[in-house]
Amino acid sequence: MNAELPTPRLSSFFRCAGVAIVAAAVVAGAASAAFAGERPKFSKDLEALAAAGTGTARVIVDAQGADAEAIAVRHGGRVVRTLKRGAVVELSAASLADLAADASFEHASNDAIVRRMNGTTVISTGADQVQAGVLGARYTGDGVTVAVIDSGIANHPGLKDRVVASADFVGDRQSGSAADAYGHGTHVAGSVSAMAPGAALVNLRVLDGNGQGYTSDVIDAIDWAIEHKDRYAIRVINLSLGHPAFESYVDDPLCQAVDRAVSAGIVVVAAAGNMGKLEDGTRVVGAITSPGTSPWALTVGAVNTNGTPQRSDDFVPDWSSRGPTIDGILKPELVAPGSRIVSAGAAGSTLWQDYPDRRTDGLYLTLSGTSMSSAVAAGAVATLLEANPAMTPLDVRIALQISASFLPEAGIIGGGAGSLNELAAVGVIAREVPADDVAVGYIAGSKIVPSGFTFGLRDVMQAERSLSWTTLRWAPMTAASGVDLMQAAFDTSQAETIVWTNTIVWTNTIVWTNTIVWTNTTVWTNTIVWTNTII
Repeated sequence: MNAELPTPRLSSFFRCAGVAIVAAAVVAGAASAAFAGERPKFSKDLEALAAAGTGTARVIVDAQGADAEAIAVRHGGRVVRTLKRGAVVELSAASLADLAADASFEHASNDAIVRRMNGTTVISTGADQVQAGVLGARYTGDGVTVAVIDSGIANHPGLKDRVVASADFVGDRQSGSAADAYGHGTHVAGSVSAMAPGAALVNLRVLDGNGQGYTSDVIDAIDWAIEHKDRYAIRVINLSLGHPAFESYVDDPLCQAVDRAVSAGIVVVAAAGNMGKLEDGTRVVGAITSPGTSPWALTVGAVNTNGTPQRSDDFVPDWSSRGPTIDGILKPELVAPGSRIVSAGAAGSTLWQDYPDRRTDGLYLTLSGTSMSSAVAAGAVATLLEANPAMTPLDVRIALQISASFLPEAGIIGGGAGSLNELAAVGVIAREVPADDVAVGYIAGSKIVPSGFTFGLRDVMQAERSLSWTTLRWAPMTAASGVDLMQAAFDTSQAETIVWTNTIVWTNTIVWTNTIVWTNTTVWTNTIVWTNTII
C-alpha cells in the first residue's frame, strides 16, 4: 500500500509575499530505495528480527479487515490492533520468513518501541516580547490547541485548567487515565505552555511509566487528534518521542500518520533525536529518528543556551541528531533551546523519583534533549497560528526558518535554518512591525539577524510553480538565502555561492558511514541512545 503524500500548500500570504524557498534537500548519493523505485518488503529492523527468528514479533502490515485477519491466521498469529491504514499482527518471529514471502500485502514494519527524548528560556527565543505585545498585539497562542502525544500530563499548578481533553492509548486502555507515570509529558506540556500561555492542551498518553510505548499507540493517537481536531481546535501536534529510522518515510507507518495530520492542516512538530554522537564522543551524521524523518514534520534539533538569554554563547550540542534522514532529506528544519530546561515536574513519577537532584522548588524538573526543543517550538507555532490563523503547515515552516538565526558552526545538517526566533517569526506573519525592523531584531539586548532561508522538498517548488528562484525575495529583508538542489547555500544580496565546505557543514570529526550510523551495535543500542546523561 503506497503512501499517498499530501501536496505541499502555501497560503496566499506566502505566495504573494515571495520567500527564498529552497527546493528539495536530497544529499547526493544518499537517496533511498524509495527514490529508486524499489520498495522493500520489510523494514530493516523487521529484517533483523526475521533473521534472528526468536521470540514474538509485533508487525504493522499494510492490510486491513478480513485481509489482515487472513494474513495473521496464515502465519499463526493474531490481529491485536486495527489502524486507519493497516493492522498490527502479533506472531512468532520464526514465522517472519514466511510472512516476507506472502504476496497478499506490499510492506510490513516492526511495531517498534518509541521512547522519550529528554531534554531556554522564553527570553532567548523572543517569546517574552511576543507575549508582552512588543509587536503591537499580544500573542499567547489563544484559540489554538496543542496535542501533546507523550507519557501523559499530571496535575500541576502551572498547567491548571489548560488540558481540555485526555485519552489513554497505553496497554489495555481500561483505566481511562492519562496521568503521567513517567514524568516526561508533564515537562513537555510545561514547555509548550511557557511559550504559549494562552494555548489549550490535549493530553494523549502513549508512553508508559518507563517512558516507552508502541509505534501503533502513537499512530492511534495521531489519528485521534485528526478526528477530533475541529472539536478541540487542534492545530498543533507535538511528538517529543521517536524510534530509530529503519525504512524510508514512504513505508514508515508513523511517518504516514504524520502525513495524514499535515494533510488535515495540523502542524506536526517532532524531535530530531538525541543520537548525534557515539559513546566515545564521535560525532555522527544521519541519525534523525522517526517520525522526525517525515518530510512533512517540522523537525527540531537542540541548541544549548548556556543558561543565558544572550545568543552569543549558544551552540548545538553534540548529542542533538544531525541530518540528513535515511532518505537523504535535509533535517532538522531548525533548532530550539533543549539543554537544562526547567519545566513542570510530575511529583511521584519515574523521573521525579530517579533524579531528585534535578528538582527545583518542589514543582519543577530540569531535563535536556530534543524533546524539550520540540516542545518549545510547538509553543511558538501556537503563537504564530494565533497571529495568523490562515497559515498552513508549510507557511509555518517557512516563517520559522526564514526568521531563525543561522548557526555556521553547526551547519545546515546540525542546526537547520538556525535557532528559533519567535519574535521575528511572528513579526513576519503578523506584519505588525515596520519593514526595516523585520530583518534585524533584538533579543536580550543583542541584535539578531534572521537567516532568511528555508528548505523543503522538490514538491514544494513543483506545487508552487509561480514561485521562481530568480525572483524570490522576502521584501522587508535586505538579503535572502537558500539551499538549492545541489546543496549549495546562496546569499542573494552578494550573489555568492557558499559551497558546503568542511568549515560550514561537513567537519572532519563527523563520521559519514553506514556502518556507524545504522548498525545496532553502535548507534542503536540502549546504552548509547537512551543514556541518562541526556536527561
